[in-house]
Amino acid sequence: MKKIIHDANRNFSIFINDLSIEKLKADYKEYKSSYFEKLNSLLSKLVNQVIALPLTFLAIAFAIDKIDNNFISVIIMIALVGITIFAVAISRHYQQDLNFIKFNFDSDFKSIENSKFFNEYPEEKTDFTEVKTRFQAKYKTISSYLTSYLILTIVINLSLIGFILLSLMLDLKLIIFTLSIILISLFTLIWFLFK
Repeated sequence: MKKIIHDANRNFSIFINDLSIEKLKADYKEYKSSYFEKLNSLLSKLVNQVIALPLTFLAIAFAIDKIDNNFISVIIMIALVGITIFAVAISRHYQQDLNFIKFNFDSDFKSIENSKFFNEYPEEKTDFTEVKTRFQAKYKTISSYLTSYLILTIVINLSLIGFILLSLMLDLKLIIFTLSIILISLFTLIWFLFK
């Protein structure tokens, strides 16, 4: 009898609030698809860049080994610093996109979660909370990929710069000093862009 009364009250609440659970689920499924599409698009862009990274590294390392002209080596080194700065800026842009997608998802979820109907019948929220859990997991994964990409790019480019400095037959102290200055500059840039 209690179950019948509970179901009747729920159905009445649906009628009063002009809600249809199935319509709400369908709308939320559409939202979910939209958000996961955005996350997948961002992940795809990131994967393309990560795949290109080792190829670029190998090509530059091979080119450096073949160059005898110090001026060209210095130009390549400056270009590597520029590429690293660009990678930091791209990573920041992707992180902002990711945070914006999460903000929109969270605000949409909160409006559903705070609806009068779901406050009265919290068991009806199960499908929505499962989607939220999946979304949060994917968000964290992509965010960690972004961080890894950024660190990997910096390490690889600093290694190449070190290789160039070694090929120029410079003093080890000068090489360490130059790499330290570049590293400090990059971390300052990262801090400034991501604060």
